[in-house]
Amino acid sequence: LPIVLCGESAGGNLAAGVAHATRHHPRPAIGQVLIYPDLGGPEPGGKESAGSYVEHAEAPLLTLSDIEFYRQVRFGKT
Repeated sequence: LPIVLCGESAGGNLAAGVAHATRHHPRPAIGQVLIYPDLGGPEPGGKESAGSYVEHAEAPLLTLSDIEFYRQVRFGKT
């Protein structure tokens, strides 16, 4: 049976991560449905020290340090 990965928000990040990690698997996913995942960062040339990154740096449930932690988990950067 074909595999299609689907996720919303953090689940979208997980689905994208699984698709990426298993892309060379004998049975990779044939598609993804990602609903508003955070797969990037600031726009090219942008900074996390400006705009809404500063204004909402301590937002309830998702602080700027939370975002950085999740990026490290997602991309394996230290």
